Amino acid sequence: MALVMFPLGTILLGFASFGIWMWNKDRVEDRNLRYASALRQGPSGEAWGKRMEVLTAISAGSEGDRLASTASYLESSLGGEGMGYSPERFVVGLDAGQPVGGVVVELTGKQRPREIVLVLMSYGDAQKVAKENEALASFLTLANWLTGEPVVRTLRFAALPLAGMDEAAKREVMVRFGEEMRRRNERVMQVVDLSAVESDLNALTVEALQMAASGAVSRREVWPGVVDESAGGYGGLRERLLGLAERP
Repeated sequence: MALVMFPLGTILLGFASFGIWMWNKDRVEDRNLRYASALRQGPSGEAWGKRMEVLTAISAGSEGDRLASTASYLESSLGGEGMGYSPERFVVGLDAGQPVGGVVVELTGKQRPREIVLVLMSYGDAQKVAKENEALASFLTLANWLTGEPVVRTLRFAALPLAGMDEAAKREVMVRFGEEMRRRNERVMQVVDLSAVESDLNALTVEALQMAASGAVSRREVWPGVVDESAGGYGGLRERLLGLAERP
């Protein structure tokens, strides 16, 4: 095999270019964190109540309209001008030929971004709309308090309309969700179920995301009954999630 030699100047230029790229990348990430941090707001009953009013209003339509409007509201609330996240849609199925999807946002880990702490919220049960809306209002309240927080691992939130599906359909969606994560070379470290109603989601997620082989664990949390920053309120839940994602 012939040995290919590169001029020293070319090698040094390559190192310099990579260094500049990394420097610019870090600057952009730091700027995004500062911007999101400026949008951060702690939990308050007033803010939670306003979100609940909107969710209640958009829940009055048909099931298809309700799911579409809920996803749009979550996306706009969490987005750049609202809380500074970059929401992504994840399609779970079709309704009258139109895609039905949930919303995924994250605090991207700075040191180990492919290690994922996944917080799941399932909604979409027509019989439990009020309770689900309370959980979604709580999710937006917590997300607003977390935005811009630096983390070592990625803390990812997925609000998916799975609750109205049968077990086979839920499994199919979560398998696709896991395949997308593996395509990105991501590994689930922890799953936290913050759905309004306890269900079989934990067991399905462990199976669909192939968590047993990696030693990842799943746990159930409930939303605090008090909307404040105390340890018994949102403060304790916030600290537990940041602890799982690890602070730098």
